[in-house]
Amino acid sequence: MGKIVRSLKFIYPVVFIYWLVSKFANVEENSFFSVFYEMSSLIVVLITIAIPIFLIVYWFKNRNQFSVAALLLHLLFSIINIVLMISDPYLFK
Repeated sequence: MGKIVRSLKFIYPVVFIYWLVSKFANVEENSFFSVFYEMSSLIVVLITIAIPIFLIVYWFKNRNQFSVAALLLHLLFSIINIVLMISDPYLFK
């Protein structure tokens, strides 16, 4: 249980920092960077969407090890990341 929570505490800031850096990155100048950016943005979006699904399944299987408050907190951070990704019109150009 502890390893999963520690890994999620690492994933949330990475996804948010990736989104924040993408606001200032100029992907139109360098073609290699633009291809890398497009592929990595797809991976980040898939990870962001997969986290809440994984958390809900994990909570159903291990209800006594994972509290409802922790589940709601992690789902809140996931929803914030998903809203940021969806509301970004320049994520996929």
